[in-house]
Amino acid sequence: MTKIVLIPGLLSDARVFAAIKKELPHIDWFDFERSASASLARWGQEVLSVTGGPVVLFGHSMGARIALESWAFDPSRIVGLILADFGVDGTVTEKERSGRADRVRGAYEKGMSSLLDSWLKPMVAKGFDRNDRYKQLEEMVLKETPESHEQQIDALLNRPNAEAYLNAIRCPTLLLVGDQDQWSPAEQHIEIGEKLVGSQVEVVRGAGHFLPFERPDVVASLVHDWIEEI
Repeated sequence: MTKIVLIPGLLSDARVFAAIKKELPHIDWFDFERSASASLARWGQEVLSVTGGPVVLFGHSMGARIALESWAFDPSRIVGLILADFGVDGTVTEKERSGRADRVRGAYEKGMSSLLDSWLKPMVAKGFDRNDRYKQLEEMVLKETPESHEQQIDALLNRPNAEAYLNAIRCPTLLLVGDQDQWSPAEQHIEIGEKLVGSQVEVVRGAGHFLPFERPDVVASLVHDWIEEI
């Protein structure tokens, strides 16, 4: 069976995908861990250097952008893409730059806990912060450092324009998004899907930007059915 490489996003790790893996234990999963490099393209190359043979890449948020960079580096290795809660535009607005700079500064001045309310809580569906599992997301953010946060933000602010890749991608592609994702809305995924030949777009109700963590049961079902068809 083809290996599925799991690529987490900003301030995230393997915990984002853990429940999905439990739902689908028969799949050959591989958890990608980012190096200290601050480049989406470099991380994309690292994904392929630590895995062998053909792979399916499952990227969440910034991890989806890393997956696209892996595809750009060597499309022949990629037999499928699962991209969740992401964007492709390379343009950085002043509003985005300013907002990210404020959060970077806050992390240095007040600690990583400053990001729990300013960044993490708006990323999940309304009320999910009262879910018992939400604490895992908080712990995930708190294990990072202001330095690692800044490195990841730097990579995002210097992101390539992945929109240029869309018309050339020919492997099967599954796009997933939560209907309450305020950062990467469903409409954005539908527009991206229209530019990807043979893509499948699924909007999942009751989930925000952390869809794979918030609704692992639904995501696992969608991934299972999609894998069976490719």
